[in-house]
Amino acid sequence: MRAVSDELYVTTDDGSYGKKGLVTDKLWELLESGEAIRLVLAVGPIPMMKAVADLTRKKSIYTVVSLNPIMIDGTGMCGGCRVLIGGKSQFACVDGPEFDAQEVDFDVLIRRNRMYREAEKRSLEEYQQRVANEETSACMVEEGAR
Repeated sequence: MRAVSDELYVTTDDGSYGKKGLVTDKLWELLESGEAIRLVLAVGPIPMMKAVADLTRKKSIYTVVSLNPIMIDGTGMCGGCRVLIGGKSQFACVDGPEFDAQEVDFDVLIRRNRMYREAEKRSLEEYQQRVANEETSACMVEEGAR
């Protein structure tokens, strides 16, 4: 980002890298300072991208977000990554994933992503159990080799 940006500001929630705070705090600071900003790129959690879009909308700053809803087949056939852009259905996997933030219906996107929460939780639990079982099996093999 440094190679292609005039200025780069890094923020982290815990301050472990860059400035401690939310990206929207730094963006608000820049917007209020009168800094000439022509383009904002937002990549990350949906609530953060929505908050960025809300801030830049007030100043009519072109903002691009990179959406990452669940993508299953990468062709748009499954419809899992369907998003509403300017009131029309599009598919993040083939029509994006970058979109004009002011055109994204974030409320619909948030609701759609919540539909998969339980399945994602189950999948993570199954994965963690499988890893734990593999680690146990590896320990048993090591002890048997002694």
